[in-house]
This record gives sequence, C-alpha cells and structure tokens, in this order.
Amino acid sequence: MPFYEKTMSYNNIVLNEFITSEKEDFYKDKLLYLTNRGSMYRLDKCMQTIGVLLSNYKSEKFFNENDIDIIVSVGLRELATPNASRARVQILRVLNQILDHPTYLEFYKQRLADYNTAIES
Repeated sequence: MPFYEKTMSYNNIVLNEFITSEKEDFYKDKLLYLTNRGSMYRLDKCMQTIGVLLSNYKSEKFFNENDIDIIVSVGLRELATPNASRARVQILRVLNQILDHPTYLEFYKQRLADYNTAIES
C-alpha cells in the first residue's frame, strides 16, 4: 500500500481494497494482529501501512478510538525494546500522527505523558 500511495495516490488500488465495506474488518483485524506481534513480523511495514490509512482522507474512519489506542500501546511497547532503525522510524511517525490528532487526545490524554516518557528513555 505505501508504494501505491507514493506513485498513484489518486487511485491507490490497495487502499481501495482495504476500505471496501465487506473486507474492511478483515484487513483491520489482520493489520492489528500483525502489529501486535511486534518487530519479528515486519512491524515497520505494518506501521507504514497504518500511517497511510491514517493520513488518507478516504480511510480516515478506518480505525476507531480503541484501535488507535492499541496501535499507540504497541508503539510505546516496541519503543522500549530493541528494534531495527526503520521500525523505530515508522513507529515514531505513526505515533506523531496519532498524537497530533486532537480527537484522540480528548479520549486518551494520559498517552501523551507515556509517549514523552518513552522518548526520553
């Protein structure tokens, strides 16, 4: 999906597949499952895909607040463990996207303090 977002953002065929109503829950569950498994299952690619889904206007409602909280929780957990630099970069990009969103902070204010603690350590 990230490749198509860079080359054909106006017609991302993978994104269109992800957001079809009959397959949306399937892809969301699989993506959250792989993300929760951590770095041994290409966390960098999972986070990159999540970043595309969060930033594209077509998929802005793909994740609900609980899904986003799971992503933040996994991201904070993985920042505390040794990971490849590309995974850490993608984790930080996604966490910054999420924590810049005012609606998320409205529900989960305590995550900002957790994020700052993870960055400082």
